[in-house]
Parts: sequence; structure tokens; C-alpha cells
Amino acid sequence: MPTHFRQLKQRMALLRDDCFKTGSWSFFLAPQQQMAYEELSLNITSRVRTGTKREGPELLDNVDEALIDGMEALVSANADPSVIDLVRWDNWWRGETVQFGLYTVDEIDTFPIYGASGGIAAADVMYFCQLAQWGTDDPRMGGYISGLTLPQGF
Repeated sequence: MPTHFRQLKQRMALLRDDCFKTGSWSFFLAPQQQMAYEELSLNITSRVRTGTKREGPELLDNVDEALIDGMEALVSANADPSVIDLVRWDNWWRGETVQFGLYTVDEIDTFPIYGASGGIAAADVMYFCQLAQWGTDDPRMGGYISGLTLPQGF
């Protein structure tokens, strides 16, 4: 897997020489891929003696501050578990048509619930809504590694 990260970064550098000199870059991955990377790290570092000051893989010293190929790794359960994205965050924008908030009709934000018989139930319901679109200024300023397998147990 480490060759995948290096290959992705090299392919992006072929498109634009200065792409990694500026911007806020990070890898975006699912917990399953974080676990796979940690297992790979254990396999590699178990064969290498790091000295008396620090033992074990660097990645596992503080999992919350993990780096992959020198870049921050953002782990989210919402990420696709078969893909690892390389994202330049300052390249993205969001346009909102409706800001996040309560759904209202004629300044009413609670609505009755009707039962199976058609009568009004003893409860109300409220809805949250938002209409937004995400976009990127330059689609070539990002990449992904796809087709990754899941570790055992997932």
C-alpha cells in the first residue's frame, strides 16, 4: 500500500509541478483502511530496530495524529472503505440555496402526525433541511486510490 500513496502523488506531480507546495492536503480514508495501514506498518517495523528511545511503529504512537507519506490522515466512518482520497481542502467550496435549519411552511415548523385511522396522533414532527452543492475549483488538484480490499473482520 505505501507504493500506492507515492504513485498517486507522483502522478499528480506530473500534471502540475507545484501542486504540493501550497494548500492544505490530507488523505481521507475509512477506519477499515486505517486498520490495514496500521497492520502493514506493524509488519514492516517489526523487522526494523528503531533504537532505545522509541520502540514500535511511528503510526501507532498516536493514532489520532497519524501521517501517511508525510500528510495528515483524516479518518471518517463516512468514507468509502474501498477508496482512499487525497484532498486539497482549500480547493473545495460549498454553495447553499437553503441554509441548514428547521423546515417551515407559513412560519410553522412543527407538523402533526396522522395515525393509521387517519386521526391526529398525540405527537408532532419537525424536519431539518439544507440545500447545498459542493464543488472544486480544479478537479486535477486531488486524487484517489481505488479497488482496495477490506481487512479481515469487515
